[in-house]
Amino acid sequence: MFNELYAGKEVGEGKKHILLFDRCQYTAQGLRALCENTLNATITIMSGAHSSQQMSALIINSQIDMVICGMSGQPEDFLRLLTIPSHLATCKYILLTNKSSSALNNTFRTAGFCAVLNKNMPINALNTRVQKILLGPPPFRRTEIDPKLYLSTERQILGALLKGERPAIIAHRMGISYRAVSRFKQNALRRAGLKSLNEILLPGPHR
Repeated sequence: MFNELYAGKEVGEGKKHILLFDRCQYTAQGLRALCENTLNATITIMSGAHSSQQMSALIINSQIDMVICGMSGQPEDFLRLLTIPSHLATCKYILLTNKSSSALNNTFRTAGFCAVLNKNMPINALNTRVQKILLGPPPFRRTEIDPKLYLSTERQILGALLKGERPAIIAHRMGISYRAVSRFKQNALRRAGLKSLNEILLPGPHR
């Protein structure tokens, strides 16, 4: 579960409103400074949202323009991260990670993230990328039938598998067959252009 970090200031005229999650306090401090000082944006927090419904309500009520999520690399992060972009289609999402690979990028771009960025990149480069996305055109409206994005069930199953759950347990919990779990998994991997889960869990060299 992501920690609550910073309560944003009152949003001034023309300011952007960003929701920030990251387990690393140092990364969060750097992002806070970047957003408030150079992007004309302010930071808010999730305020104890522990479900999709709570997060959706926060994003809507706070008029969030962008969500920036940090990724620790732990398997338990995958399930929450894969479902975050489905909470509100009009919001922009960025994933920050310590490891970079085309597989990781494909996985989360297919989940609806605008970009997957290495948090170790130079601050100026990070500033430029975040600013370009924040000030760029609004995201396209995402729907469950968008062929470029995971279906809701594919998100759940892929996230659960990456978290380490066994297919039989997932099938029982979701009330579907073992074969259906396998089919949704293969469809999700194919949608992201991947051959196996290991491509995500064991990424190649940093890029």
